[in-house]
Amino acid sequence: MTIFWIILAAIVAALVALFQYGYIFSNKKNNKRKPWFALLRFLTVFTILILFLDLKFDKTTYQTIKPLLLLELDNSSSIVQLKADEELKADYNSLINHPSIKENFEVQEFLFSDVIKPLDSLKFAGVETNIFNAIEQPQKLFKDRNKAIIILTDGNQTSGNSYSYASIDAKSAVFPVIYGDTTNYPDLKITQLNVNRYSYLNNEFPVEIFTTYTGSEAITTQFKITSGNTTLHQEQIRFSKDNPSQIVNLNLTSKKVGTQSLRASLTPLTLEKNISNNNRNFAVEVIDQQTKVLILSNVIHPDIAALKKAIASNQQRDVSIQNTDDNPDLNDYNMVIFYSPDNAFAKAYNQAKQLNKNTWTITGPSTDYEFLNSQMTAYSIEVDEEVDEVQPTLNT
Repeated sequence: MTIFWIILAAIVAALVALFQYGYIFSNKKNNKRKPWFALLRFLTVFTILILFLDLKFDKTTYQTIKPLLLLELDNSSSIVQLKADEELKADYNSLINHPSIKENFEVQEFLFSDVIKPLDSLKFAGVETNIFNAIEQPQKLFKDRNKAIIILTDGNQTSGNSYSYASIDAKSAVFPVIYGDTTNYPDLKITQLNVNRYSYLNNEFPVEIFTTYTGSEAITTQFKITSGNTTLHQEQIRFSKDNPSQIVNLNLTSKKVGTQSLRASLTPLTLEKNISNNNRNFAVEVIDQQTKVLILSNVIHPDIAALKKAIASNQQRDVSIQNTDDNPDLNDYNMVIFYSPDNAFAKAYNQAKQLNKNTWTITGPSTDYEFLNSQMTAYSIEVDEEVDEVQPTLNT
């Protein structure tokens, strides 16, 4: 359609030029300069018409972009320890020199240990291995390119996130090549340990331990919790192929104030290679926050023994019994129980008010009610010789 409009513009421009200079529809004689003017007029009109047409020329070009082939070589020292360095080098050379790979891929080479960097020299000197980064970072670096990632490694990761949780996008494919001993060995592992961070002195605190076993044979191992050289708990745990996990629930007692460092461990199996995951260290901070209660009384009565027994039934409460002659320092106590008070309690009541202490007053036959009323502002007790006898009745 564009060619049609160009031809039409050329015809119109030619007709205009020929008409204006007398070549058509005119009886005037031509002169020598007229053809050149007609040609210039044709070009002028034709150019103006072309501009009015607002023509567009489309050009499509094609370029072949090869997919990426990223070779990542494990440069950690464990490759040498496994005596796999020469084998890894041989595989690397065969890959980069393969004619089909050269023809079909754009090859880029990297080293990785704790970090990833372009391949310069392969020395196997890295002290840590982060396979997670070897999977994730190339995907971010070449996120718009189709790519295959070949990872030459022994599979031993010592830092970073677990590579089992690495994500692979739609434009990437990962092909690991593993070196070293690929024999499956039985393995015991403490996968998780749950414990409270804090415990009160002389209180029991719960511990929950999740243990797993990888193997085909039924086995029995010993589970221990130790503090230093002291064994706090031990028991036998049985595993099998059909029952590969066990949960251990137990209660331990906090016996001293401060941070208590503990260690949970599973006795390694004879054929087990990786025993570092058989142990799990944990700590509990033991704090002493007992509520101290003072029973202040100048008389002896069975109620006092009953009170002390009831209050001290919780190990977080400590009860002391004293009389007014002992001049106790109420600042040392969280609560004061005044039992059957009289004038001798005046100093203790004043000190309790000054220190804003919690108090509980229990009256009895020897209570001085006039004194007590003088100390109380919230209520007043009538002094009367008559008393009410009260007896409880059991309601089944």
